Amino acid sequence: MNTKFRIEKRSGKSGDKYYLVYAVSTPKRKTKISRLIKTGDAPTNEEFAAAVQQYTAEFTTRAAEKYAEFRAEELFYQYIPPFLGKGLEKTHYLYNNHLSHLSDAEREDYEELYDAKYIAGTAGLEDIAAGSEKLTRNFRLVKTCRETAVEKVTPEFIREIHSLIFMELPEETGVFREEGNVEIRLQMTLDEYYRKVENGYCAFEQAVLFLYRFLVIHPFETGNGLVGREIFNFLLECEGYPRLVFPSAFSKLYSMALDFGDQKDYQRMVATFASILMRQNIN
Repeated sequence: MNTKFRIEKRSGKSGDKYYLVYAVSTPKRKTKISRLIKTGDAPTNEEFAAAVQQYTAEFTTRAAEKYAEFRAEELFYQYIPPFLGKGLEKTHYLYNNHLSHLSDAEREDYEELYDAKYIAGTAGLEDIAAGSEKLTRNFRLVKTCRETAVEKVTPEFIREIHSLIFMELPEETGVFREEGNVEIRLQMTLDEYYRKVENGYCAFEQAVLFLYRFLVIHPFETGNGLVGREIFNFLLECEGYPRLVFPSAFSKLYSMALDFGDQKDYQRMVATFASILMRQNIN
């Protein structure tokens, strides 16, 4: 049973009323949503369980909408409008709510399927065979690296990710291009990302901007797309957002978003990435 539900008694002229109550909180605000389920005697355990089962879907939707409303008011947005911010935060809430109800075994299966879809999608964008045994194995090593990583991304971490993705492949691994002050520019870009997020800007929006700037810096001779998307998803994961899978059906949207960036139309670039996130199936 969902343990976030509880019963709340409220006295009234017609007798005691019992409400099914569900708490909703953000880092700055707390509220609750409720529904009257009985008047008179207190509900039995069986009646409580039946009410939870009956209203879980409704309460989940209402809670997600309230969470999104609060977060859209709390966060700063550099380019995207508040209504789109609400959509992102609703997806954010529903994703974490879904994960919270999975058993350890179910979560392991879910993440394994998610990883398989992600590897296929991101490899497809670079015309690499996603079924490559080496690539699949290497991405498993990347996953282990992500799970044991320090809190913040560094240029050293980025080099390590590149080395793992291309291990035993013909590309030179973990080496930045010599020209272009790559490491300095990457560090400045990372510093800007973390500064904005710590100051209350939407982490999803800032992660998109980081990915675009990473691709512009083009720190490696090859594999920048694969590495950039991996770091992008790591940033999302650290902030509790679902990772973008990049299925083939969304490849044109991904390319279109980056084209908007090249045109300095960052609002439409971020909005396009947001649409990909909100359209992918997180269940």
